[in-house]
Amino acid sequence: MRLADNFQRAGFVATAKIIDVTPDSLDSKYHDAEIEVINLYKGKSLKRIKIFSRGGSCYFLPKKQTTWLIFATEFQGKLSFGFCSGSQHLDLFDPVKEPGLYKKYRSSNELKLEAVEYLKRHNVFSSSLGNIFTWNDQLQSINGYKAKQRIAVFQIELATNFSVTAVKQLEKFGNAALDSAVLNSMRTNLKFSNTEKAYLDKPISYLVVCYYYPGEDGRSSFISLYDV
Repeated sequence: MRLADNFQRAGFVATAKIIDVTPDSLDSKYHDAEIEVINLYKGKSLKRIKIFSRGGSCYFLPKKQTTWLIFATEFQGKLSFGFCSGSQHLDLFDPVKEPGLYKKYRSSNELKLEAVEYLKRHNVFSSSLGNIFTWNDQLQSINGYKAKQRIAVFQIELATNFSVTAVKQLEKFGNAALDSAVLNSMRTNLKFSNTEKAYLDKPISYLVVCYYYPGEDGRSSFISLYDV
């Protein structure tokens, strides 16, 4: 799932430090995490949250004293996050021991945080959309451009069968030719699906974020729906 998808389906989004992690005494599939919220992007501020830590393909167990961008969703009556939630370990690499990896990872994290800040500012708070997935295979052909901004944001109007009825560009890359190419691609090639339902209860507005990656190491710049 893309970051914007994760944000719109989550009930709680925040950067937080995990202070302590203990087993859930009532449900072995979970651990309880004591957290210190650094920045709250969606939902109510929490001091404790569930971690899906055992069973299935989405379990994991983060370490104490680590910092995360958390996307938590309601699952089996519990607000929790796991490997599949899109949560991001923000301090994974040591700036002294691993300066190259740290620099690259920090740049990626800054892009993610820029996107969630935008979604927070524009009150994107719906959390009842289920597992909506977005993709656009044609975007990979848009490359070699320069851009002033690293993200572009689109408001998509979806019919109940997940077909796109209208596309509005809310935030631009700052290059007219690039913005025109991406907008045209979003209008003609953007696709949606949902693993939980074949139809929406009613038409909705949905935000999609595109990311700009500058050229490096002989590779041309490119556009992606993925926050890599």
